[in-house]
Amino acid sequence: MNRFLTVMFCIGLTFNTNSISAQKNNSLRVVLDPGHGGEDSGAIGVIGVNGIYEKDIVIQVAREVIRLNKELYNNRLEIYLTRYTDTFISLADRAKLVKSLLADVLISLHCNDSPIKESQGIEAYIQGSQSHRNLELRRESEHLA
Repeated sequence: MNRFLTVMFCIGLTFNTNSISAQKNNSLRVVLDPGHGGEDSGAIGVIGVNGIYEKDIVIQVAREVIRLNKELYNNRLEIYLTRYTDTFISLADRAKLVKSLLADVLISLHCNDSPIKESQGIEAYIQGSQSHRNLELRRESEHLA
């Protein structure tokens, strides 16, 4: 539960339009990177007969963020995904895409599985401004974990 709250907190950080280049055009450009895809399933959970694939969970999370941005924030954020379907995209191609989109914030979404309890659960890597406020928010989010 703490890891879920941490991810939701981190995603919530992107809704702060007072940061980064949002002041220029009143819109923050966010790239969500749903990890894995295609033949790369990521972690596989064992529920039911077939199991649950990490690649499917993270794309659902990304789509939910887009839906919430539309319904709750009137598309205040300009959100792009590195993949919209179940396709494999190399890390190099993901990086090129993020660079070409001139993203203000990159959030890479993962749901880990590991025999080590501390390495299990939801994980989000966020690249953005290294402003003093963002560093404070990072420390707060790490404290929640």
